[in-house]
Amino acid sequence: METNKLLIELQKQIAELRKALDEPLFPKAILENWLPRPKVMEFLNYGSTQMAALEKSGEIIVAKVGKRKFIRRDSLEKMIEKNILRFETH
Repeated sequence: METNKLLIELQKQIAELRKALDEPLFPKAILENWLPRPKVMEFLNYGSTQMAALEKSGEIIVAKVGKRKFIRRDSLEKMIEKNILRFETH
């Protein structure tokens, strides 16, 4: 009988662990609004120097957490929109 109780308790703990692992670490809004600097660098095909210059320009919003930097998605989108080239066809 003790074995059955132990198995039931283990199954319950496993189910709780699975549920906890399925939940995101951060609220969805944070994940949608902030991009890790390396991902932005990869997207723009920028190196560290180019990225640092972009950050200093003030065109994008940057948050620093420890040694990591995150870029505000809407500021990146605004910067890209501002730099759209319109080609005229003649």
